[in-house]
Amino acid sequence: MADLLGQIDPAVLASTPSMKPPDGAVADFDGPMLWRTTGISITSVFLALALGFVAIRVYTKTIIVGKGSWDDLTCGLGLLSTIALWIVFLLLITQGFGRHFWDLPLSVTTGDSFIKLNYIIEWFTCIPYMFVKLTFFILYWKIFKPVRWLRIAIVVGGTVVTAIYLVSTLASLIASTRRPGTTWVESLVNCLLCKKIGIPLVAFSLVSDVYILILPIFGVARLQLRARQKYGVIMVFMSGLG
Repeated sequence: MADLLGQIDPAVLASTPSMKPPDGAVADFDGPMLWRTTGISITSVFLALALGFVAIRVYTKTIIVGKGSWDDLTCGLGLLSTIALWIVFLLLITQGFGRHFWDLPLSVTTGDSFIKLNYIIEWFTCIPYMFVKLTFFILYWKIFKPVRWLRIAIVVGGTVVTAIYLVSTLASLIASTRRPGTTWVESLVNCLLCKKIGIPLVAFSLVSDVYILILPIFGVARLQLRARQKYGVIMVFMSGLG
């Protein structure tokens, strides 16, 4: 593939869309990047909210409680990895990410910078998810540890989430890493192979989200509280998960 691209005139690559436009659409390399501003704005707002919540957590644990715990570590690692992923996302946007593929010339999508950033996204995405979800499982362990079946459910959930995300990360890293003597363009083919695990991984992420959502509901339902108090406690958990 790299040899074939190397034989093509750069001017041709710069004028050829990376994907055939659908019926009724025309490739537009110079059009406005509508998703660029939207993507940056939305991700920046949510990252700012995350920073605020973590800052409150740090203050509470250091000033009020006076000691930390393992979920503080996973929460911090989750935030740091999220920030790293956000930076890669911003760099990718500067390369044209946010446009339809038919609005990007081959000279961009086969360039080393574009491929390297996609390579990082390919294998790194699962890491923030893993740390954030582990934070919830550790928190649940501290709260619901006396309840045997919940304790088992928390251990099983945390173990499965960690295993799935670690295996997916390792598989993506191995499949998409550039081999010695090859180019980044050739590694792009391997990156496309990683897409095969994309849909199952998204399905697992959705299932694990629901699992994390319902665990505290069952735990609170067993408490000796009036219905209104139970609903209040559940809403506290829901607001935290959101």
